Amino acid sequence: MNLIIELKAYILQAIRDNTLRNNLQVYAFTNENISGYLNKCKLKKEDKVLSICSSGDHLYNLLSLGINNIDLIDINPLTEYYTLGLKKALLKAYNYKEIKYILNFLYKDKNLNIIKEKELLYSLLNYMDTEYKEFWLEIFNYYFELQDKYKVDIKLLQILCQDYYFKWDELVFNNNYLKNNDNYQKLQNNLQNKKIYFETANIFNFNTSQSYDLILCSNALEHCYYPNLTIDGLNRLYKGLKDILKEDSILLATYIYGFKNVNSYSSYPIGGTDITYRDLIKEEILEVDSYKMGEKDALLVLRK
Repeated sequence: MNLIIELKAYILQAIRDNTLRNNLQVYAFTNENISGYLNKCKLKKEDKVLSICSSGDHLYNLLSLGINNIDLIDINPLTEYYTLGLKKALLKAYNYKEIKYILNFLYKDKNLNIIKEKELLYSLLNYMDTEYKEFWLEIFNYYFELQDKYKVDIKLLQILCQDYYFKWDELVFNNNYLKNNDNYQKLQNNLQNKKIYFETANIFNFNTSQSYDLILCSNALEHCYYPNLTIDGLNRLYKGLKDILKEDSILLATYIYGFKNVNSYSSYPIGGTDITYRDLIKEEILEVDSYKMGEKDALLVLRK
C-alpha cells in the first residue's frame, strides 16, 4: 500500500476512534544511552557507519561527533520521512534554547491549539528537502482537515510517535547532541546540505557491497521474530552483517536494558530470545550507564 494512503488511514483512525497503536508509528527519541556507547567506540571522522534509523537519534549523535559517512536502514518506511524530513527540519529550525519548548509543545502538550500547531508544522516545510516537503505537506493538510472537523486534544506527532512521554533530562542523558549548546551547533552545522542514504529493509537481510567501521543494530533483534534463538543462532543471524565489517571493527548487536539487574543466571536479558545471562557472560559485552540511577545497560559486541 502507498505510504501516504496508509498513513492517512491511521491518522483518521487515531483522531476518530482514539486508537493510537499502528505498525507505522515511529520512536520519537531513543531510550538507549547512545551518547555513552558512542563515546566508547573511539570513532574517527572518516569512519563509515551503518545504523538502524529508528528515531534518528543514532544518526544525530553521530553527526554531532563529526561522523558524516552514514547509511541508515529500517524496516519501517516512515522512519525515513520522520528522521530525514520532519525531525531534521525541527533540529535545523530551532536553536538550543528554543528546542526544549518546541519539543514539549509538539510531543507532550495535549491541549488543543490548532493555530499554533499549524504555524509550527507548516514552518518546518521550509527546512525540508523537496521529496520530504511534498510528503509532509500532504500529511499536514489532511491532519488539519480532520482536526477542523473532530477537534481532538492530540497533536500529529503524538499520533505518529509511540513514546512521546520522554523526559527532557533523559533526552540529554542519552543524546550527545542535546547535552549542550556547542554539541547542538555542531549537529546543526553538519546537517547543512547533508545527504544520508536510507534503505527500507530488514537489517538482517541487508545486501551491500559497502564495508563499515561500525554497525549499530539498536533493538532490531527484539522487534523480529526469531523463536528459540540461542547464541549460536544469533551468530548465524548476524553473519551477513559481520561479513561487511572492516577488519578490527565492531558490530553492536543489541542493546540490553538493566543488564546487571537479573534474578539468576538463567534469566533472559534479551527479549524474544532464549539467550540467558549465563550465555552472555562468555560474550564480549560493552557496559554503559543507565538513565535509571545505579543501573547498568549493556551492548552485545560482535566482531568479524
